[in-house]
Amino acid sequence: MTHSTLEECINLGSDREYEETHIGYFGSGMNTGLINLIDMDRDGYCTIESRNDYEITTLKWEITKTPFNYEISSYTDGYDFTGTDITIHNPLKIQPGGYKNHLATIFYPALKDGEVNITVNGDKIIGNDPLYRHEESVSKNYVTAMVKGELMNIDAVMLNDTFEKHSWDRGHKGFTYGKSGIYVIYGKRYITTGGLMGVVATDPWYSRTRMEITIPKKHTKLFGVPQTKINGITNVNAPELSELKKKLDDMFKWSVYMRKKNKVEVSQEVKNEQHELNEKINKIASRAGVKTPKTKEEKKEIRQKKKLISFEANPDKVKKETTPRKKSESKIKENKSFEFEFDDLGNEFWYIGWRNDMFHIVMNNTHPFYHEIYQRMDKETKLSMMNFMACLAMSQYNTIENETLCGEDIISFWQEYWYHFSIQMRKMIQNT
Repeated sequence: MTHSTLEECINLGSDREYEETHIGYFGSGMNTGLINLIDMDRDGYCTIESRNDYEITTLKWEITKTPFNYEISSYTDGYDFTGTDITIHNPLKIQPGGYKNHLATIFYPALKDGEVNITVNGDKIIGNDPLYRHEESVSKNYVTAMVKGELMNIDAVMLNDTFEKHSWDRGHKGFTYGKSGIYVIYGKRYITTGGLMGVVATDPWYSRTRMEITIPKKHTKLFGVPQTKINGITNVNAPELSELKKKLDDMFKWSVYMRKKNKVEVSQEVKNEQHELNEKINKIASRAGVKTPKTKEEKKEIRQKKKLISFEANPDKVKKETTPRKKSESKIKENKSFEFEFDDLGNEFWYIGWRNDMFHIVMNNTHPFYHEIYQRMDKETKLSMMNFMACLAMSQYNTIENETLCGEDIISFWQEYWYHFSIQMRKMIQNT
């Protein structure tokens, strides 16, 4: 930067032209950024050395002592070089690794083209593409939308777990909802890294959907880009953006299609494990004395059968004599009370029903809970989770079957629900 450019950057606001490739726009990025990094309690300050060809400009800003003044000077030497070095003296305590990962992603649009080089403590920052477009296994799509007579490009990807995530994503077990959705480029940097821009994403796997759009600086007011450039855009309901939002919605629907198209069948190993866990949970239920559920039709049929076969209803029937079985020959019948399955339930988290004298529980295997939490559990933890879900199913059954609750208020309903849950959970744990 030249002497005048550096002064414009350090002052709060300046009147100058900003090109599309320029990172700044509002004239408050460098100064507020430095303020956020300096530890005021330790009299922190910054020094800047900026080279523009043969001209060198140095600046020292002791913000805690002279917040509105700084020392600046320029001179020349014989080296032709361009670049800016910023040193923070007594900075706030930050994690350099996390800071580097953040810069590598936020400034990826500028880093990928080589227009900007960033180093932190001497380490060069290599850009991280949050859309992983370099990975062959990533599903990619592309569409355009008309905004005020001009076409805007929308790049969309559907991520998967087959490739190694870069450091920005690696801190999470899966692709998080907080980083899914729309990435907005403004001035060669991302000002949003995720979000929906008012689009309704109904599929539970939208955590693996990421899109990228670029806002031209002439549309700053139209999109409502805030001065901080860190809280997304604020004018998502502008009529001029209706086609853009529709195309973004189309890309979310495309990702749902790709997810279903590339659906992976459950392996035999997983099926065998689930069969083993079903047997274990049913043994626990048998020892706990779990009563199997009945539908209203089944209850009615049972009552009719009892009337037909009851001894009192047929006094002429002679009671059949039975030979007592020796204690060693007696058998304890283990009823099958639960059937756990996994299937694609769309937007539903799970399904609870009862059929054939069993609780039928289906977990959505396309929900992030299944992939990012349940599948990472060991067998004993999975059994505990099934235990928990079984108790929820029994409590739901008890409250639904207790028809007197229908007229009660919602507080009484949930008090009764969790009362049943507590009882069932105590029995199941004691018999595990």
